[in-house]
Amino acid sequence: MKTAEAFLGCEFIQHCKDQIYSLASKLKEEKYDVIIAMSRKAPRLLELLSFFGIDYGKTLVLTERSIYFLPKEFFEEKKVLILDDIIIVGTTIYDKLWGDFKKIRSFCSELTSIYIYTSSRNY
Repeated sequence: MKTAEAFLGCEFIQHCKDQIYSLASKLKEEKYDVIIAMSRKAPRLLELLSFFGIDYGKTLVLTERSIYFLPKEFFEEKKVLILDDIIIVGTTIYDKLWGDFKKIRSFCSELTSIYIYTSSRNY
């Protein structure tokens, strides 16, 4: 198993370090009530922040799969963030916003999206 130091020293992390800290800072600063982390990369990114002690605030994190089990009222007056990656064209988030998330959009006090993308397939 690799150590935290070895992982933080890997080329990808070094390449994206500023963006990772910037994301954590934005999440902490905005004080979201709920983060819906789109499967599978967004939850892993948040786990990575926690693992390395990068503070992104105290926020309830769910995946989009869990919203089917929550009553609509759960989202009333909540500041909600959808965190997703866009690798190709962003169809996942489009489908969710206009389909599955339709039930919560009208209840949230604020619904925001952050998309993580790269200009290169090599990072």
